[in-house]
Amino acid sequence: MDRKDFLKTCAGGLCTCAMAGLLAPPEASASDPVKKSDDWRLPFVNKRYTKLIALLADRLDEKTFNEVFEKLGRDCSASISWIKECRNDPDRYFSILKSRWHEDAVYDREKGIVTITSAERTACDCPLIGENRADPRVCNCSLGWQSQTFETVFGKKVRVELKESILRGGKHCTFEIRIGKDAATA
Repeated sequence: MDRKDFLKTCAGGLCTCAMAGLLAPPEASASDPVKKSDDWRLPFVNKRYTKLIALLADRLDEKTFNEVFEKLGRDCSASISWIKECRNDPDRYFSILKSRWHEDAVYDREKGIVTITSAERTACDCPLIGENRADPRVCNCSLGWQSQTFETVFGKKVRVELKESILRGGKHCTFEIRIGKDAATA
């Protein structure tokens, strides 16, 4: 999913920042004077969202900050219809991950553990962060997204652990997902 697709799909999860109108502009038509290369809105939103994160980080205690961003990620995932279409079909979901985002999924069925690793990159994949450097705790949004997604795909509780992230100095974003009975252990 590229940034434009993400914004169309996930803007509802960000309505709390009162920018939803800017986040999902209609498709540019031939008569539209704003060309993609001239569109200032996404870089503007990147900077404003990063500033919003910094303001929240200064004003919220650690627990609340993390809960807010996890909930944001869960809401984003819950709004994506094609994830629901992968219910009880993890192989279909893994195929979509590979084809759309070039992410690798390793599923140890015996242990009930999935490891998701993004392609190597230098910027956060979230279109609202992009090249900006945000508080690394914003990765709790991705933890929420992964949790909601895998609970939907597997129909079971999961526990997600962030092993590596771009915002925390890594070259990839890597998540370990423990499914079902293994979600509570480890």
